[in-house]
Amino acid sequence: MSPKAWLKLRDKTYPLERSLTLIGREPGNHILIDDQRVSGRHAFVIRDGETYELFDFKSSNGIKIDGKQVSHGLLRNGQSVEIGEEKMTFVQDGKPTRAKNVDAFAEAEVGDTLVPDSNPRATPPKSQPGARSIEDVLASALDKDIATLLAERTEHEGTALKLLLLYKVSSIVNSTLETELLMERIVELALQVMSADRGFIMLVNAAGQLETKVRRVKEHEKEKERERDILPISKSIAQHCFETGEAVLTNDAVVDRRFLQSGSIQMYNIRSAMCVPLRYRDEKKGVLYVDNRMSSNSFAPSDFLLLKAFAEQVAIAIENSLLLSSLKQSLEKIQAQQDMLIQSEKMAAMGHLAAGLAHEIRNPLTAISGYLQMYFMKFRDETPFFAQMRVIEKAVTQIQHVVEGLLGFARKGPRQLASGNLNAVLEDTVALARPALMQYPHVDIRRALAPDLPDVSMDTRQMQQVFLNFVINAAQAMPQGGTITIQTKKVHLKEAANGGPSHVVVVFADTGTGIPPDKQAQIFQPFFTSGKKDGTGLGLTISKSIIEGHRGTISFESVEGKGTSFFITLPVSQ
Repeated sequence: MSPKAWLKLRDKTYPLERSLTLIGREPGNHILIDDQRVSGRHAFVIRDGETYELFDFKSSNGIKIDGKQVSHGLLRNGQSVEIGEEKMTFVQDGKPTRAKNVDAFAEAEVGDTLVPDSNPRATPPKSQPGARSIEDVLASALDKDIATLLAERTEHEGTALKLLLLYKVSSIVNSTLETELLMERIVELALQVMSADRGFIMLVNAAGQLETKVRRVKEHEKEKERERDILPISKSIAQHCFETGEAVLTNDAVVDRRFLQSGSIQMYNIRSAMCVPLRYRDEKKGVLYVDNRMSSNSFAPSDFLLLKAFAEQVAIAIENSLLLSSLKQSLEKIQAQQDMLIQSEKMAAMGHLAAGLAHEIRNPLTAISGYLQMYFMKFRDETPFFAQMRVIEKAVTQIQHVVEGLLGFARKGPRQLASGNLNAVLEDTVALARPALMQYPHVDIRRALAPDLPDVSMDTRQMQQVFLNFVINAAQAMPQGGTITIQTKKVHLKEAANGGPSHVVVVFADTGTGIPPDKQAQIFQPFFTSGKKDGTGLGLTISKSIIEGHRGTISFESVEGKGTSFFITLPVSQ
């Protein structure tokens, strides 16, 4: 669709398609003028239908229309606009050329009072006592925040301050990148600036339907909303706006001919409402909706113009935020895949290294162990250095445990998989752990095993190894005593072929010392022991490898000083 109006500067034309067109020397203006006499934000044009109005934006050298210095003025076809040393021509399609020095706005001098908004609720005279010029309003208000501008807003200065609010709101919106927070701020600002009671953002979903993403209501409206249907909205207005692409302003929706067939408008007693489409590059994204159910004629045409201009900034900000969110998710997925690949390669390298080290250590260790046994067979307790030899024996035993751990970590032999019940494996594990737990007399084991637990496909020996490791670890985490709770349960993580549960979860929970937060990321790393006595640092590493080999997962929750819970999730046998 060709533009209806534009500004012509020498051989260039700048279409005035937006509700708000910024003119100045800084990058980011819609019309960029490289002239030292032009301010960074020099002027702007507001479009309302077929009406175009030029405003000075606190510039150093002002603006001229047909050679006359003005603070603002309605533009007519053929008029000249001077900004700095540049002279542009306003061209409007289908309109007669305006004779010079006829328009009252064009002849206005700097210092003229601002013509009030065309609001039927308030029409103060032009010569209202104490009224300030637009230049004065802009100069005094540009550096104030939104709350101050709203508090100081008066009817005869409404247009200037609303335009400043639009400028400031756009800056706030474009500084927020998180999508949900962004939309919440948009609706809150819309309610604040428009003095509306309720506000909504609705975006189109994957099915092509409008879906409410953010709802906000002022305090006095909350009491009127039904508990189970909070913030009811008439989708008739939103749907009409979305389908036609036309912004909607109705100052009494109950009697508006466009919505006479809408039962929801009558049901919710909607009076004044505004709804504007959110478009990005001509693609429909959703709508921004505000309303007032207290009275009719709550919104002036200037409010409608401001909301339309605001919506253009909102649509761009939301689209940028969604794109950024999608990019972050993609990067996180790529990073997770890279981490998995690095970890896999790291574990494979560690396996080869562990196997080599284990064999190299085992040979001399066998000789040392043999000579120790010969020593103890020949000499008695009173022999010199006998106690020291016992220390050496204990150290050799510890090294042997490390060697066995390394071999277990490196071993990649085939698993003997068979369908079995985890409850039975857990009962056997507890029985096997009893001798080792005798040194922890104040540790109690409690079981909460699901009676109808489905079978899983497993290597029983390896699964028992994993469970025994968790039981011993839990006991060691409670040197002063405590409780180990072993629980099994069935869960539906995905739809199973037989309609039953898809996975089984085994929980080992203790009331021990817990894992310090700064250590939690390292517990599955090889040789990390967290200071545990006689620990090799391979138990959790091997356990994780075994569970993942069974297509399962291990996770944990830990609070320092309160205890740790490990969760083992395994798929049900198919």
